[in-house]
Amino acid sequence: MKTIKELKKRVCVTMPLELYDALVELAREDARSLPGYVRWVLKNEVNRKKGGG
Repeated sequence: MKTIKELKKRVCVTMPLELYDALVELAREDARSLPGYVRWVLKNEVNRKKGGG
């Protein structure tokens, strides 16, 4: 039986250095790692698009 933890998919994203630097700074301000901050931003955007706030 698979658990929620096992149901993940890894992706690789190429971005301009300026965007990377901005995301690193925003992640630091929010006390998150860069990957954690990117997941948080994407999750919020998906929820907003679905009408969930």
